[in-house]
Amino acid sequence: MILSTSHWLTPTGTAGEMFSPAGGARKKRCQYMCEAVTELLGGLKIDGYMAVSMGALAKLNDAVGGVTVAIDDPELESRDPDFKSGSSITLMGDQAEAFLRYRDTKKNQSAITRLQRQESYITGYAASMREKAVKEDGLALKLLDIAAPYMVTNLSKDQYLDMCMAFLNSSQQLSGDDIQILPGKGVETKIYDEYYPDLEHTKQMVLDLFYRVEA
Repeated sequence: MILSTSHWLTPTGTAGEMFSPAGGARKKRCQYMCEAVTELLGGLKIDGYMAVSMGALAKLNDAVGGVTVAIDDPELESRDPDFKSGSSITLMGDQAEAFLRYRDTKKNQSAITRLQRQESYITGYAASMREKAVKEDGLALKLLDIAAPYMVTNLSKDQYLDMCMAFLNSSQQLSGDDIQILPGKGVETKIYDEYYPDLEHTKQMVLDLFYRVEA
């Protein structure tokens, strides 16, 4: 099970510690994230973490031959003229970051719409990676070597290579149904949009995903 987080959350530490480019600070904020997620998920232990900066995105995107996505937000065209609503496009280079990061900050809860767009990119990337792996031996190692300079992790190379190979060798196709969003609701304040988790439904989600009833 892989948990994906798009923002750094911390129960302790200063903003300076959290966003410093220093290596020690990057590891510390990953540890803070694990602690915060464990608390949020009712004590569920996080076995490992991996964070990759946006600097790797264009390289990883292009290494699989680009990622094909559907453009269903008319406002995306203001970010890139190739993002025409109703069309499909194979993202290359900096287009990947533009597609993933854009949101209209004047609209409430636009980050949730962006999150849905990010889901479509994840499933598209998985499909492109599998297709590319059929044609190119050693793709998993190549991708991980590209990511390595941008990566902070407490996993060994053998561990994350094994996970990547397990996915590529699996017959399961990644779809939107495999991605779950934390139950909760968006709330607008005078300064920020905020998201409040529904703890009761989150608890049920954890039970459904990580536990089973013994006969």
